[in-house]
Amino acid sequence: MAMEWLSFANEEAVQALFGGADSPKENPILILKHSNRCMISSMIKNRVESQPDSRISYYLIEVNSERHLSNFLELITHVQHESPQSFLLVDGKLADYRSHSAFNSSEIGRLLDKEAKT
Repeated sequence: MAMEWLSFANEEAVQALFGGADSPKENPILILKHSNRCMISSMIKNRVESQPDSRISYYLIEVNSERHLSNFLELITHVQHESPQSFLLVDGKLADYRSHSAFNSSEIGRLLDKEAKT
């Protein structure tokens, strides 16, 4: 299954995913902060692309060219910037975040399964 990375036009588009009136409720959202200058980041991005979960909408922030979006995400989540870094949103709320090699696609799936049971 091919996956599509979605992008953000501006900070307001990022904010809208976090529990605002326009926050999508139909799919969990995974935001990946990615640096194309980092081997670990490229490895994580490739891992996501090779094992996409059809329940998830995937967003990508390229930290080198979209630093303002990366900084804004840090501001609204209160999670210190690292790259690579993933943020899982369920119903507009931050359910999980991971950095570097702590990211695991299978673990994200298990978290979603657990959320579905509650």
